[in-house]
Amino acid sequence: MPGVAVRAALGKLDGNARAGSVVAAPGVVLVNDISLPGRGFECSRAYAFWSAEGLRLTMDSVLIVSCIVELDHASGEPARGRGRNRDIPLLILDEARLTRAGSDTTTFTGRVSAPGGRTSIRGIIGGRWGTASVEADGGGPGMRFEAEFLGCTGVPFFTPDLHRELSGMSFSGSLSGNAMSDSVHLEGTAFESSRAGTEIPFELSFSERTSLLEIDTGLEAAEMLIEKLLLSFDPGAWISLRPAGGIHLAFEDGAPCRFDLEAGMDSAAVWSGRISPDTIVFSGAFSASGTVESGRLVVDSGTATLGRLPVSFRMEAVTGDRDILDVDLWNDGIDGADITASIPEPLLGTLRGTVLSGRASLSVHLRVDVQHPDSSDLSIEVDAGGLRVERCPVDVRSFVDGGSCRMRDSWGNSRIIELSPALNDSFVLLQDMPPWFEPLLCCAEDGSFRRHDGFSPYHIRNSLIADVRARGFVRGASTITMQLARNLFLTREKTLARKLQEVFLTWRIETLLSKDRILEIYSNVVELGPDVFGFAEAARYYFDTDIRDLGVRETAYLISILPGPRIYHAYYTRGSVPEWWERYLDLLIESARRREGIPEEEAALAPGGVIRFN
Repeated sequence: MPGVAVRAALGKLDGNARAGSVVAAPGVVLVNDISLPGRGFECSRAYAFWSAEGLRLTMDSVLIVSCIVELDHASGEPARGRGRNRDIPLLILDEARLTRAGSDTTTFTGRVSAPGGRTSIRGIIGGRWGTASVEADGGGPGMRFEAEFLGCTGVPFFTPDLHRELSGMSFSGSLSGNAMSDSVHLEGTAFESSRAGTEIPFELSFSERTSLLEIDTGLEAAEMLIEKLLLSFDPGAWISLRPAGGIHLAFEDGAPCRFDLEAGMDSAAVWSGRISPDTIVFSGAFSASGTVESGRLVVDSGTATLGRLPVSFRMEAVTGDRDILDVDLWNDGIDGADITASIPEPLLGTLRGTVLSGRASLSVHLRVDVQHPDSSDLSIEVDAGGLRVERCPVDVRSFVDGGSCRMRDSWGNSRIIELSPALNDSFVLLQDMPPWFEPLLCCAEDGSFRRHDGFSPYHIRNSLIADVRARGFVRGASTITMQLARNLFLTREKTLARKLQEVFLTWRIETLLSKDRILEIYSNVVELGPDVFGFAEAARYYFDTDIRDLGVRETAYLISILPGPRIYHAYYTRGSVPEWWERYLDLLIESARRREGIPEEEAALAPGGVIRFN
């Protein structure tokens, strides 16, 4: 009778069930060689525990000691007849081997029952990927399951196995879904094995139609990346950002990864001799949203804030066959008080204590095309008409009709120069300069001097193209006004701080001084030789003549040595100018003639000549 009951129970599980020998004992039956082909189940030995009430026999439970379950074939058809799933006894499995094509074997130890026709599964699964506890309840297509993982490297029978972005990590978390539907949800914390203590919260939703992996992580790696970039710029630099915030990543099928970044820095510190001689301490924030994929980064919207000073931006960077960077920055309402409160003092230098009010706007477009430098572009539009300077330690206004400055040359000489003929007999008014002075100077140094407001878009774009072509900083974009700002107020150190100060002082000079006055001061203070400042002194030093009598070619020569008077002083020392330099002077003179800056009769005499020093 027990053997009959066992065979009947197996028949209810699978109409094609087979069993070998049956050995009965009071309350228990040993069944050998059980096969349920429709269920993908094979078992070499099982114990069926039964009880009797009168003539009625009841199968209480079945202990399966060793079995194999092929999950790809485990659909099974129950036997026809009056048997129902609620008659299935409790199944106790001891390390059942679960197999699926293309997957490693997983073991299951636990209990399977079907009270009231609803299947219930409780147990532990394990394999090379790790160990997890699992629970499942339901009937038919409504089977819901949950699993808890601890320190695992994968999920059994899950396609895709985790996600390529989580490969190489172990994780702990929970998985839930419906056994008969196409939706599974996994969430938890991943641990990067290469960095102890690195925890990455994530959520992964997968279905036959789509796979969505969402990762939330901190910004520990951001400081390392920024430090690496800074050190490539200045190997002796030091940085301490301690950013707070996080980044949310979303990977969906083959689509680019979407990211949302929020970061804040309080009392961050940076020191670099190329930025400032002093350590810069600042607070700020950064947010950005966009996509990233192999060879392409897009920021759809972002905001970078220094103190209280925000700038919105968009960006696209492409690498590969063609390396391109496109950036747009803007702020339509910059508050002067925010500028004052936000810029760290070490960046201000001599401008410490400056107070601004009113409002300004900024718009910048940058395009860098490495393979096609001529396609690179940089445009900067600033509307500072509403910005007011309430206080500034550098008194630019005093230079309107006077003032003085201390000039230093490359030989170590220093001298205070008064900037008005009333206090300086050697001061030369612009009207007393040779008529070809300004045309030659502008052709060589600043062709749009009379048209720009201190900053030349033409110079800026050409400088960018030259730098991109050379893969480094080889050419500046200084205008005559910017050169004057450096000469009057700034030191010779080449730092980012000095460049920022130069921009502000250039704006102040253009706002307060006329173009004539700018040229007049410039022509009287610029370095042109050892303890030689201004063109009047240079005319006497090099040619032993008064500036009013300086010829076209001699004027062109003095202008040509402006970029490096100490370097080019060697020509004077040896008493002659190289032939190739003479040809450059011919080109400079011809360029000024074409602009109608030099009378035809004077221009006709200058080409082909030779510079003769005193």
